[in-house]
Amino acid sequence: MQFTISYDPTVMQWQGIGNNPLGIETGTNHAAEGSVTFLWVDPKNEIKTLEDGSVLMELVFKSIDNGKLIIDNLNTNTLKLDGEVTAIAAYDKDYGLHGVELKRLEDVQPKQAESWTVAPNPTKDGVIKVQMNLKEKKIVVLRLLDNTGRLLLTKQVEGIKGSNNITLREGKNVPTGTYYLQAVGVEGVKQLIIQ
Repeated sequence: MQFTISYDPTVMQWQGIGNNPLGIETGTNHAAEGSVTFLWVDPKNEIKTLEDGSVLMELVFKSIDNGKLIIDNLNTNTLKLDGEVTAIAAYDKDYGLHGVELKRLEDVQPKQAESWTVAPNPTKDGVIKVQMNLKEKKIVVLRLLDNTGRLLLTKQVEGIKGSNNITLREGKNVPTGTYYLQAVGVEGVKQLIIQ
């Protein structure tokens, strides 16, 4: 997979990628002009299939002019995916060519009344507490990932409509640091600090 994301360098300054579970590489030779290239090839040449709603990466920018210009320009497609530096291409396991699209999250899925939080954060003593509000009964899979995307813990829970309180015990084998908790079946990924 490869593509270029362009932006207005008078409004924002490229800082890097956060939450990069696949290890996507960036090319920043044109960052000062407002273009960053992205490339991903699995180092073991293995096929990767991501669940719908998975975070592919988070783009980190520094605002110029205290963020006012970014807020003013968000509705005018401040970020755009193009082939300015690197051609847009993604290949499947049979080497079939596919396109790549950049869409704002609210353009991908309708807004849901569901929400979830992790508290306290940072967490201590190997206990992760999740509070989740669901609009219907459903199975939710909680997945704890490190910053390389390695799965450290998974727990499937049957949520009920309304408020759910879930406790995970990550054990003592997870070192202190920053991790990501994903709730498959509910939108979003939460950054989690384990102490």
